[in-house]
Order: sequence, then C-alpha cells, then structure tokens
Amino acid sequence: MLASRLPGILPPMTQEEALASAAIQSVGSAGFDVANWKKRPYRAPHHTASAVALVGGGSNPRPGEISMAMHGVLFLDELARFDRKVLEVLARAARVRAHQRLARRAPGGVSGAVIN
Repeated sequence: MLASRLPGILPPMTQEEALASAAIQSVGSAGFDVANWKKRPYRAPHHTASAVALVGGGSNPRPGEISMAMHGVLFLDELARFDRKVLEVLARAARVRAHQRLARRAPGGVSGAVIN
C-alpha cells in the first residue's frame, strides 16, 4: 500500500510528460481517463505476468506495463517470484533505455547506435 503512494510524492508532471503518458495510456486496453491528466501512473503487475505483458506486443500489439508506467511508478512486488525470462526481458529493456539516454546526451548526437 505504501508503494501506491509513490506517485504522489514525485514532482508534478510537465505538460510534455503528461501528453506522452496520456498517449501511451490511450492505446492501452483501458484507455485514458481525463481525470488522470497530469497524474503519474502507478503500475504493479502480478509476479505471474508474462514477458509480453511487461514489455508489450502480442498478436494485437498493446503497450506493456513498462510503457504504461512511463513517467510514473512500476512496482514489482515479490521480484524474486517473477519468472527468470521475464526478469531478463525487463533487464534488457532497462539497458536499451539507458543506452538511448546516453546516446541522446552525447555531444553532437550520434548517427547510429548498436544495442547488444
């Protein structure tokens, strides 16, 4: 219960963050509720969630929990109980995101990036 309060102590969302978060929420299965404008999302997937549920995709592509928590909180309770494959997918997504941030911050930008 304490973790669900984390979005409330984070700084207020900027207009750009709110717009990006609303865009992702709008393509999710539940859609976007205007009452949640500028409220940081809180997502807490169950430890039985699949890799596709966490990362997104599938036969009818939908954003996963990682994307749905953009600019908010992704709380993984009982992390040790998540399937190893799911944790590996999560770690890969984190590495890709970190690499993208570093590439954007590089002086003069980069023309291409290789992600292993």
